[in-house]
Amino acid sequence: MFYRLAGFDIGPKVTMFGRLEIRGPGKNWHQRLHIGQGSTLTTDIKIVLDGSCFIGKNVCISPNVVIHTGTHAIGGPERRCSPDAYGKDVHIGDGAWICMNAVILPGVRVGKGVVVGAGSVVASDVPDNCFVAGNPALIKKSLSIAKPV
Repeated sequence: MFYRLAGFDIGPKVTMFGRLEIRGPGKNWHQRLHIGQGSTLTTDIKIVLDGSCFIGKNVCISPNVVIHTGTHAIGGPERRCSPDAYGKDVHIGDGAWICMNAVILPGVRVGKGVVVGAGSVVASDVPDNCFVAGNPALIKKSLSIAKPV
């Protein structure tokens, strides 16, 4: 797999259905992406690596998802977006499903077994085993930890 050759940390049995858009600043930015065993990434996913992105085992990331690990300080009125970007790591727990067109913002932890609804904007941490949706994403229901029959 090309991404492994480029230096990304990608576990065994990871499936990618299309090209990812991955970018970040600095010489070793590729060392900031970690994808766990058995995860599936579909098409048109964008990952910005100012900080690190840790994707757990058996995670499914649907089309057009954006994961952003960079942010800026709020400056004065003459320039609210300070030019000095900095990274805030993103963690996506094992077994999570990030549905299409979702956005994961810098510094967020998405728990194990979480489903992020389509088009949601995840701006704060999400506990394990729940369904979140909306902008900002809010908990809509708890999900069973039992395996489906």
